[in-house]
Amino acid sequence: MLVLKYISLIILFKMIPKIKIEPVNKSILSTSISFIIHLIVLFITLIMLNKFSEKGRNTSPFIQISSRDIEKNVQSMNNNNHLNNDKMLNNAKKDQKKIKNISSSDNSIFTNFSKMTLDTTSLDQIYHEPSFNVTIKYPNGWTYIDQDVKNKLDGVTFWFANSNLLPPPYVHLEVEDKDLFDSQKYKYCTEVNGYKIFYNKPDILEDQISQTLYIRTNYEVDYSLKLIIIGQKAFESFQPIFFGMVNSFKFGKSFF
Repeated sequence: MLVLKYISLIILFKMIPKIKIEPVNKSILSTSISFIIHLIVLFITLIMLNKFSEKGRNTSPFIQISSRDIEKNVQSMNNNNHLNNDKMLNNAKKDQKKIKNISSSDNSIFTNFSKMTLDTTSLDQIYHEPSFNVTIKYPNGWTYIDQDVKNKLDGVTFWFANSNLLPPPYVHLEVEDKDLFDSQKYKYCTEVNGYKIFYNKPDILEDQISQTLYIRTNYEVDYSLKLIIIGQKAFESFQPIFFGMVNSFKFGKSFF
């Protein structure tokens, strides 16, 4: 920077018109004037150089990132990843516990049909359908809706109309194609009045419990009865009534 100052001074001095003062006629006045002019030029030059140097020093701002900042960011990202992994692991453990609880409660609500005490005391309403001569008793306070296909019974659904549960407890009777029956789908089998009933343990989906009984007949069609209800306690209390409905089921010329 000093070199630039000196060069600028030299250029300015060269640009200043030289004042010719003859030695012979030299006077004190002319010498003073020349000296003052040089001082003024020098003063202006110094001011201009200082301004230029200040402008050169005013550089644009920049962001400095240290290695510590990078390490902090990386550590923060790793911590977030660990938190997400911990949440996923906890959710997986919760799901596993839920599955274990379902499997354990599965055994507590399962009852062998052949050893079950039937409850027919509340079955004081009777449904009858003539195409297959189907008759079944259902509980008081329940209602039903049936469906026909080609003037023959296809299915009928019974449900508790006055229930506060959504969906309400219901039992669905369905006519089954005998040719589609597969005994390997069922784990248990019992015999009632000469007819075999195939079934599995109750199915549990969240708080909804269902159980299907497949009735294998010597008639032209088979039948299935399915109970669906909310809550384990409700299922356990209604299961004897459900088996009572199955026991009251009649079709064709034969009876249960």
